[in-house]
Amino acid sequence: MASDLSEVSRRAIGLAVAAFPEAQFTLFHAFDFPYKNQIDDMASVERELRAREMDRAREWLRESIGSKADSVGIVAELGKIASNLAKYVADKEADLVVVGSSGRSGLAAVLVGSVAIEILEQVDCDVLAVRQQ
Repeated sequence: MASDLSEVSRRAIGLAVAAFPEAQFTLFHAFDFPYKNQIDDMASVERELRAREMDRAREWLRESIGSKADSVGIVAELGKIASNLAKYVADKEADLVVVGSSGRSGLAAVLVGSVAIEILEQVDCDVLAVRQQ
């Protein structure tokens, strides 16, 4: 499950857990921050940020799916979600990626960009895009 810890992602995760109750889930959360090229000790900062993001993701999962969150693995990676997720999917030979989508299409997707579209283009497995209501 690819997530930015948003309400759209919450809906997608809830649907995935309900639809595939026996599946093994991993929450894949990418994070980034400005001016990272100006940091001297990037490894230390990245470790600290990753730990913080893992904690945020775990809490978000508990709020989203309750006790089912305890069986979900969490991966937090620095950088762009689509390219990082594509590498993870290839390494783990994932069968399905679930992602929330705000439903932008056409000109809005071109102007604003759509992470769901980037994921669809880059991962080498099936993608279930759950649209915002």
